Amino acid sequence: MKRWADRLIVAGLAAFGLAAIVGTVRHFGGIVALGGAAPAAGGAAAAGAGFWLIWRMSRLPARFVVPAAMLIAFGLRAVWIATVPTAPVSDFRTMAEAARAVAGGDVGPLRSEYFQLWTYQVPFVLGEAALFRLFGPDLAVLKWANAVVLALLPAVGYALGRSAAGGGRSFGAGQTRRAGGAPAGPPADGTAEAGAPEPGSRDGGVDAPEVGGTDPGPRHGAVGAAGAGATEAEPRDGAAEAEAAETAGKLAALLLAVYPSTVMMASVLTNQHLAALLAYGGLFVWGRALRRLSGGKGGRALMLTGAAGALLAAGDLVRPIGIVFVAAAVTGALLFAGERPRLSGKEGRARFGFFGRLGLALGLVAVFFAGRTAVSVVLVTTGVTDRPLGNHEPLWKFVAGLNRETIGHFSRADYEAVMGLPAGEARSAFERALIAERLRAPGLGAFFMEKAAYLWGFPDQAPIWSGWAPPKPVLAAALAFERVLFLLAVLGLSAFGRLRRPEIGPGGAVLALFLLGYAAAHLVIEIQVRYRYDALPALLALGAVGWTKRRRK
Repeated sequence: MKRWADRLIVAGLAAFGLAAIVGTVRHFGGIVALGGAAPAAGGAAAAGAGFWLIWRMSRLPARFVVPAAMLIAFGLRAVWIATVPTAPVSDFRTMAEAARAVAGGDVGPLRSEYFQLWTYQVPFVLGEAALFRLFGPDLAVLKWANAVVLALLPAVGYALGRSAAGGGRSFGAGQTRRAGGAPAGPPADGTAEAGAPEPGSRDGGVDAPEVGGTDPGPRHGAVGAAGAGATEAEPRDGAAEAEAAETAGKLAALLLAVYPSTVMMASVLTNQHLAALLAYGGLFVWGRALRRLSGGKGGRALMLTGAAGALLAAGDLVRPIGIVFVAAAVTGALLFAGERPRLSGKEGRARFGFFGRLGLALGLVAVFFAGRTAVSVVLVTTGVTDRPLGNHEPLWKFVAGLNRETIGHFSRADYEAVMGLPAGEARSAFERALIAERLRAPGLGAFFMEKAAYLWGFPDQAPIWSGWAPPKPVLAAALAFERVLFLLAVLGLSAFGRLRRPEIGPGGAVLALFLLGYAAAHLVIEIQVRYRYDALPALLALGAVGWTKRRRK
């Protein structure tokens, strides 16, 4: 484990948490003003009680909790879709209307100015069109597809939380060995693989040397490379660590199942649902690839790398934020995964080291870009679109994101000034000059802090996008519930900084790097409150790990 990298991530998580807390406190008064102090307090109390109940449920076996989380997720969203008549607005309406046309055989809308500028929206429209062809042109088809996708997300959250806590599926994790070198069995509930730190490690971190690995010396009383002289405490400690990882995974799954934003956005025809499922699924498969590599199974690691790259590419084709996931996956693997020399399951066979991980990382990047490029070429060749997939107005996001009057939101005045110019160098030169001017203006750091506090602390806007308009006290209670549940997840991040020697763990490092990279990117590009939705699975999984660490101290 890279201690300097640990500390940088801890510092980044602290800055992120501070912005979220400050922003939430600053804007919570708006919730109180909306519906009154009593409903806001009731919503906050309900969030606390709900979190306690979820924590208690996370102590049950995973074979019960994970399916239950998936059923709860689908049930809540089914009720929402059936009772809230959401009409698509803005980009969602544009894409749904284009999908209906494509389903009927007319690809003309895909050549409109909107899709010519932002051709990265085309694959999602084609996916919607495919559903319309199969099940009819009713918008309810897309909403129920959202419900199915969101019912699968808790299972991915479970896997990510378990990995981030250092469970058997953590990046580069191996197996704890009993005396004589045999792999230790699973814990009592039979749900987790072994792979915990050896007894005697100074902080119980998830990346401590495993029993049967490099000899740590007599201070630990652990076995050497041959596995001789193991103590009776080894299997028990391994089971305890695996059980803690299981708890973190189950907690993450349950939080994703009931999180208000993901429920209320289920009826919104956004591409965020499917993109999150695919991209976070890709991160999980990538972790499995690294684990196979650390076990000496290079061939299987290559196959899993291809699958991970394909999932990340598919997620990026649905919503173009895949490069942040890929950057986090590669950086986390090279800095954190499997640093210590270990033996594979077959004694005497050395595991792959840094260069093996570098090769896999390059393979992941290659598959990711090859997949995106191949789809783009096919769509252009077949005449579905006239331009390659991508953002053909990339500077616009920075123009909007650096507008201090709108705190980085969409600006109608900016849009008219930019789009009023002819496409090409004249427009790009104007945008570059505007961006440079805004970057040079004094107070940039204060603006970034204000912008981060707004993005991560402002009351949720899912009710607006879904068209839900209950009585104001009910709305205030729902908004307070979401904000407090969000804060509880953020407070879980503080556990990483409480360790005597910060140890994020390889699985947690990748999620943390994505969260921090995503937050950093939105300091300079356009923001909407709903954009924090993409980071929720990472935040909730890390928060679940943090709360598990707190309870084990």
